[in-house]
Amino acid sequence: MFGKTNEEKAALKIISLLSDFMLDTKMLGFYLARVAPQAIITRMHEVAESAYQECDRIEQVKQLREDKNNGHTLF
Repeated sequence: MFGKTNEEKAALKIISLLSDFMLDTKMLGFYLARVAPQAIITRMHEVAESAYQECDRIEQVKQLREDKNNGHTLF
């Protein structure tokens, strides 16, 4: 079995950091805007957009499976 890709490892790190619900995400954005180069902010935006698109795709597949199985979900 293969190990995790660099992208999967990075995703898990991001998830871990953002799982702290005591973290003020507005202030996080405030500080990121001051210390991160614009290219990094752009990449973060691309990651978020990709995640939203994948969530939509997963939901569509789930809906198709439910429809195919007369409303009985496989998950």
